[in-house]
Amino acid sequence: AQARAGKLILDLLGQAQPDETLRVTALTMAARLAWRQADHGASRALAESAVAAARKVGDPELLARALNGAGLVRETAGELALAGQMYDEAIALLSDRAYERLAIDFSNGRGLLALAQGDPGRALEILSRCVAFARSQGDPPGLARYLESLAQVQLDLGDVDQAAASWVESLSIFQVVNDWFGIIWSLVGLSLVAAARRQDDRTLRLAGAADRLSREYSLTMWSFRAQQLEAACQQARDRLGAKGRGEAAWKEGQALTTSEALEYALDGQRPAAEALTDGGVLSRREREVVTMVATTGVSILAGYALARFRFAGRQTFLLVFLATQMFPAVLLIAPLLSQWYALGLIDTYQALIYSNFSFTVPFTVWMLVGYFDAIPRELEESALIDGCGRFGALCRVVLPLAAPGVAATAIFAFVTSWSELLFAITFTTQTEMRTLSAGLLFMVGQYEIQWGQLSAGVMISTVPVAILFTYLQRHLIRGLSAGALKG
Repeated sequence: AQARAGKLILDLLGQAQPDETLRVTALTMAARLAWRQADHGASRALAESAVAAARKVGDPELLARALNGAGLVRETAGELALAGQMYDEAIALLSDRAYERLAIDFSNGRGLLALAQGDPGRALEILSRCVAFARSQGDPPGLARYLESLAQVQLDLGDVDQAAASWVESLSIFQVVNDWFGIIWSLVGLSLVAAARRQDDRTLRLAGAADRLSREYSLTMWSFRAQQLEAACQQARDRLGAKGRGEAAWKEGQALTTSEALEYALDGQRPAAEALTDGGVLSRREREVVTMVATTGVSILAGYALARFRFAGRQTFLLVFLATQMFPAVLLIAPLLSQWYALGLIDTYQALIYSNFSFTVPFTVWMLVGYFDAIPRELEESALIDGCGRFGALCRVVLPLAAPGVAATAIFAFVTSWSELLFAITFTTQTEMRTLSAGLLFMVGQYEIQWGQLSAGVMISTVPVAILFTYLQRHLIRGLSAGALKG
């Protein structure tokens, strides 16, 4: 996704003629995306172009941002001295108090560079100032970033306990603000703390969890941090011996859900076999069933009313129902996402149920209208004469005859909810809250495809639907064909 975003930015720059300020901002963003993809050649060229364009504009903040981005690229490429010059120039441009927050943010990168240059004393001074500023300003996201950076310096200076405290605090904040880059880096840091304490099992579990999350979210670590972690894991495996304990601990870490990994990292205790989810009052298995039951019930009542009663706007109502199927679900993603955020339903199955329900009901109502129309009215009239009310006639006469159509409706609602992907990856952010289809998607990473787990997941996802179709296929075919005869 980041690679596509960077290419899109460059294509837009080539096709449009933006002003220089927008051009610098776009080039800086493209350079950062290329850096995250470890495309050092492209990121360097883009960063240099951004700095050159920013110098022509003459805006100190714009130039400082471009220099900071270029410094990050140079640092990653190992050109530490040049990176330091760029960071220092960027911070100097922000000497005005109005830019203090931005200057502190850039100082965070300068502190990390000082550590890489072998000057932990200066790094500690710079990063301690950043942490103090974030605390005074009440800036949790900034505080988490600065604490994560400070923890690296503290660990390098041998203050393992203080480094652990900083990483735990930063991880707690990253968890709240849902910053996956920060979560992964903090897990890696706590793995290094465990290695320094010679807690070999914990080292490998945390490293395994961080590795899984980095592949799942296609996020990469800086090379020096990756080398540190690799060396720590190898030492842990060597100390655990050749009986497979090291590999077992690594696999346990990779098997942890996100909530389990965070609980383990923050509490220092091995998590229970199954973590509790925050999906609200509904579980994963109930989601499809609730959608199917709600859709079927509403569709029966609406379809029967439209089939048996004549009122103004009936045909228009049916056409509107049918027209909703012409629009892709992606058109409503933004308004639905905003609504679920406002109602606090993100990362709950209720949001998925409501969304799936709204898209399945129009089609199932239309299908049942045609099926109810195919049932002779005389049968209901006989029931009414014999003393049944309208609802009694529906339940005792119409529904038994309409059973194939109702079965087709239920199957359609279940399969639609079971296989839905767009809502599942948009309205859920936690790994343990994802549906099966979304989980299968995230097994395909940028650098690796988990073929074994993917194949097993595909088999699991097809078995329930295959059994359902095998048992009810004649009802589905009969219901669809009969419902299409009249409407």
